[in-house]
Amino acid sequence: MNLLYFLSPPITDFSLPLQEQLGGQVYSGWALPQVDARFPGLQEWVTGSRKDAAPDGYRAFEAKFNRRSEALSKTLLIIHVPFLALALLILHRKRKIYFVDHFVIATQYWTFLLLALMILPRVSTYTSDKLFAWGLLSSPSAVDMVWKLGTMGIIVVYLAMTLRRAYGQSWPLSAAKTVPAFVACAAAHFVYRAALFALALWLS
Repeated sequence: MNLLYFLSPPITDFSLPLQEQLGGQVYSGWALPQVDARFPGLQEWVTGSRKDAAPDGYRAFEAKFNRRSEALSKTLLIIHVPFLALALLILHRKRKIYFVDHFVIATQYWTFLLLALMILPRVSTYTSDKLFAWGLLSSPSAVDMVWKLGTMGIIVVYLAMTLRRAYGQSWPLSAAKTVPAFVACAAAHFVYRAALFALALWLS
């Protein structure tokens, strides 16, 4: 799946452009000053208090950063796996299961998640465009939220199924453990984004 992702067009959620890295992320308050140090006045421009053009050289740097981020995203995906594996180890600490076994389960789950995120958004876009072309939608983006919620539901339900099958436990217990396990996935994604920003900035 990582190879397919490497060959496919980038998924924005895994390869945020610099503009999104500098605003709207939990670490943007740290990220923006890092770039502002290279381009003085950028912070005021991004926040809107500066009305003129972006600082000299910033646009070229932004394009370079985005290309670097896209390339790095194809190799940094593995960062997600140990976070989920650690969460599974904690959730099943009484079972005396080796960490490597949790790591295998986490790898399998992230494989599915990556496949879902490569396929479902493209199916959503294709379907929306077709329905709009046939006059059945007022806007191609009208069903985006439905698809996003559906994708999220599939990902969460599959995690519960994974826990039930891998650890041989009941549905109620698997559902209860799905919540902290999914929180670990979300935390891993924030760490991944911050690491991607820091590395792309350093190499750009």
